[in-house]
Amino acid sequence: VLDLGCGEGKLIRELLRDRRFEEILGVDVSVRGLEVAARRLKPERLPDAPAGRVKLVHGSLTYRDKRFGGFDAA
Repeated sequence: VLDLGCGEGKLIRELLRDRRFEEILGVDVSVRGLEVAARRLKPERLPDAPAGRVKLVHGSLTYRDKRFGGFDAA
């Protein structure tokens, strides 16, 4: 799942509870928002959320980005 405009990671946190989502990429234009999301989404704080399922990147939907390819849902 590609979370465009992930902000502080609230949706990502919910998605992590469902093991069917094997890979979640959070994208946001705000570096500050990504920093907050990184603190909130630490694997040791989330039950049953193995490291490596989530990646946070700085980016924007308005630009082509190869990192956004291959996802089933956005």
